[in-house]
Amino acid sequence: MSISSTKIIKKLIKIILVAVVLTSAFVGWNLWKDRNTVNIEQVAAPTFLEVQSSLRVDDESAVASDPDLIDSQGAVLREDLVLQTGRFVGRNNYRAEGAARVVQLDGQNLLVFDDDFSSSNGPDLLIYLAESKVESGEPLGEFVSLGDLQQTSGGQVYVLPDNIDNFQSVVIWCRAFGQLFGAADIR
Repeated sequence: MSISSTKIIKKLIKIILVAVVLTSAFVGWNLWKDRNTVNIEQVAAPTFLEVQSSLRVDDESAVASDPDLIDSQGAVLREDLVLQTGRFVGRNNYRAEGAARVVQLDGQNLLVFDDDFSSSNGPDLLIYLAESKVESGEPLGEFVSLGDLQQTSGGQVYVLPDNIDNFQSVVIWCRAFGQLFGAADIR
């Protein structure tokens, strides 16, 4: 073997080793970052329009006792179905705005983003329910993943786990970059 062939083989071995190390690091990172994520069983959610029409009071002369019971189109919502409400606030120079409501329809807990919802776009955006008040500045802490953000604007519905008592925030999280895009403390 000539000297140039030996150099080429050594360079190929180095390239292969670097590729193996990078691949291992990537796989390890993906396993590590998902270790705290608990995915709830995926159940078909009703559409936003179905939920919206179920939540609205039929009487057009109805007056809301609370401003959180008025949707983005000015319709009064049924107080008996709305369990918690909050408004998104952007974080880390990202935009997030609009209403988030926890409602109960037909015995099913749902998270509903009103049609005034919008968020900055980003890769791998997820919706989390967090036990801490993230909008108020607390760290993310324990959370449950509701899955991918369906869209960056407009009404959307997510099925919630049965026990939602410990959750205090809805969070838009970019898993790819480990960045908080926005949060809504729900009360």
